[in-house]
Amino acid sequence: MNQTEATKLVTVLNRAGLVPALDGQGAVWQLALNDVAYETAQVVATTMIATRTSDQRWVTPGDVRAAVTTQRKVNLEKMPGIQVPDALDGDPDRELEWRRTYIDAFAVSGDGDRALEVACAASGIGVPVIDPAPRPVTAVIETAAHGRQCDCSPPCLGSVRVKEGAR
Repeated sequence: MNQTEATKLVTVLNRAGLVPALDGQGAVWQLALNDVAYETAQVVATTMIATRTSDQRWVTPGDVRAAVTTQRKVNLEKMPGIQVPDALDGDPDRELEWRRTYIDAFAVSGDGDRALEVACAASGIGVPVIDPAPRPVTAVIETAAHGRQCDCSPPCLGSVRVKEGAR
């Protein structure tokens, strides 16, 4: 987070009555939160504004940092499996760096599409286009069955043979 972003964060929290406005406060918050993503800090600040009660003390940079850590964990718990883009050509170093960037971006945003954009941009590749048209289930089954056809009699199901008279 840079100083401008930290100042915006302090301003929002101040307007909600959670932080007193002091001259130069943005610089101090930036110093304390320099490694925190502004995007996540905004989500945390919004939650604090909505949930803090009047009997709770002022918000400090440490409160924001702790809430950001919690938010990142929540985001990562809901992260789906990662599909590395083919454009990385199976290069293990590039794939590892792409995965790290994707995971960090997902932790920040909780959004798979956003994480994909960030990771691909950092790797210098385009975002892969995923065909949104669903394939009919019968086509998927036929494709899978075609690869498993054999000349066995009675017919087999992969490595399991169907016994005659079995139901």
